[in-house]
Amino acid sequence: LYKNYLRKIKGCSSIKELDALFKTIEGQIAKEYAYKLLSFRGYMKAELKKKLEKRKITHQTCLEVIDALEKKGYLNEKRDANLYIESSIRKGRGPLLVKKTLALKLENEELSDSLLSKKMTEEDQRAAIRKWIEKKYNMCDFADVKIQQKVYRFLRGKGFESSVICNILFAD
Repeated sequence: LYKNYLRKIKGCSSIKELDALFKTIEGQIAKEYAYKLLSFRGYMKAELKKKLEKRKITHQTCLEVIDALEKKGYLNEKRDANLYIESSIRKGRGPLLVKKTLALKLENEELSDSLLSKKMTEEDQRAAIRKWIEKKYNMCDFADVKIQQKVYRFLRGKGFESSVICNILFAD
């Protein structure tokens, strides 16, 4: 991390001066790395913090960089969570799977619950389940119990609620 700053480090005459220099250099490196990461794709706070800490950047510096980025508008958890939810819905993922992955990405679990409940209703789940059934199991005979079990396991793996799956599979 510090190879570009060796001349400055060698020029320090005291430990206090060296410590102050390390803090400023670490802040610069953390900002540069955060900007580089954000140029590729949007990150949420917890994800960005993990990435910075993997690079051995101190916790305090991570928090300072994240606060600065948030003030500048480069980090917006609500916007990024909405985009992730919409993307997941387009990919056919169910609310349980989306909630689980958002919990890993967001520090605030209440935010993910409220956004998810607004974006994905039970009717959306039903429509997505019907699309999956048409796509994967169009020619199957749903009177067979083994096929029903297979479809149920598949849809549960996609993150759909079991009550909605049962209503669709066993409604006939």
